[in-house]
Amino acid sequence: MDLKLAAGKFSERDTDILAYIGPVDRNGYDSLCRILESSPRKKHCMFAVATFGGDPNAGYRVARALSHNYPDGRISILVPYFCKSAGTLICIGAHELVIADRGELGPLDIQVQKPDEMFKSASGLDIIRGLTYLQDAALATFKNYLLDINQGSGLSTKSASEIASKLTIGLHEPIFAQIDPIRLGEMQAALTIALEYGTRLNERYSNLMPTALSQLASSYPAHGFVIDRKEARSLFNNVRCPDPHEGAIGSLVAEMFANTPRMSAGLVIDCVAFIAAQSQQYSQHTENGNVSSQPRSADSEEQGGVASDNNEQQQDKHEPPDGSNQTDRSAGQG
Repeated sequence: MDLKLAAGKFSERDTDILAYIGPVDRNGYDSLCRILESSPRKKHCMFAVATFGGDPNAGYRVARALSHNYPDGRISILVPYFCKSAGTLICIGAHELVIADRGELGPLDIQVQKPDEMFKSASGLDIIRGLTYLQDAALATFKNYLLDINQGSGLSTKSASEIASKLTIGLHEPIFAQIDPIRLGEMQAALTIALEYGTRLNERYSNLMPTALSQLASSYPAHGFVIDRKEARSLFNNVRCPDPHEGAIGSLVAEMFANTPRMSAGLVIDCVAFIAAQSQQYSQHTENGNVSSQPRSADSEEQGGVASDNNEQQQDKHEPPDGSNQTDRSAGQG
C-alpha cells in the first residue's frame, strides 16, 4: 500500500504515527520528548516499536510520556517486528496491541551487564533459575543417598540422614560457594523494577490479564522466548491484527529496524514527516528526470529529520545526568 495514502488515513482518524527504533534508552526517551514538543499533537497515537530491549527506567518514561501527551485519546502500540524486554514494558502502557504477522514480544526478563564485560549483558533470571536448579538438585541428591544408605546398609534413618547430609554438602558446597549474594540481589532488584513499573502502567489502561505480569516476569524459560500474537492474547485483553494502513506503516518501521539492527541509541521518528520528506524527494527526482527505485537509508539527512535527531542525541550526552532539563519536566510527567 502507498505510504502516503496510509498516512492520510491516520490523519483522518486524528491519529499521530510515531515509531521507536533501536535500544530502549534515555536517548530514545529524549528523542520522543523533542518530537512531542515540536508541533501540536493529534488526539490519538499509533506508536510503532521495534527493539531488542534495554533500560526499564527509560521504557517506563517513554510509556508515561505517551500517557501524558495523549490524555484523552487512544494509544495503540504497533509491533511489526521484534519488541523485547523493555519494549514489552512499553506495551503495557497502551490501550491495545496491534501485532503484525512477524511481530513478537518477549518476557520482562530485564538484561543486566555481565561482570567484567563492557558490552555483554545477561538475563536477570539466569542466576535465579540457576539457584532454583541447584536447590532441586541438592534435595534430590539427599533423597537418593538417604534411601540407598538406609535400605542397603540397615542403618537407622537418623544415621543414614547424617551420612546423606555430609555427602550432599560435599558434592554441592563448591558449586553454591560460587554464587555471589550481591549479584543475586542485583538480579532480583532488576526483576522487581520491571514488575513495579508494569504494575503502575497497567493501573491506567488495565490491558493485562490478572496474572499476566508475573507470567511475563518469571514464567518464560529464556530471554528470547517468542510471544507471538496468539500467545499475546493470553496475556493482554486487547490484541488484534493490523489493518492494511497499519500494516504499511509496520512494514516501513520493520525495514528501517532491519537496516540498522545494532543502533547504539534509541530513536523516535514522526512517520508522517518522514513519509512527506520521502514523497518530496521522489517528486524532485522525478522533475529532474532522475527517478531512483532504491530505498533511502534510515539515516539520510532528508528523511523527516532522522539525521538531525541523531545529532541532537550526541548533544544529549553532555546534558546533566540528573535529567533536569526542560524536556524531561514537560514531556515525561503525568
